[in-house]
Amino acid sequence: MTGIEETRRLLFRNVRIFDGISDHLSNGDVLIEGNRITAVSENPIGEAPGQPGPRQSR
Repeated sequence: MTGIEETRRLLFRNVRIFDGISDHLSNGDVLIEGNRITAVSENPIGEAPGQPGPRQSR
């Protein structure tokens, strides 16, 4: 290991989302960074991993 690790980003688009409370599923995007879910939205989340998104620039 180099001590500098890149956080892996995985973006799931147009998936069925269960919030654990309501009795229905919604459609949306889910972003996972490293080993954590960092965003869940019914609106599109940025671009595909490795591409500039709302929190990342070139």
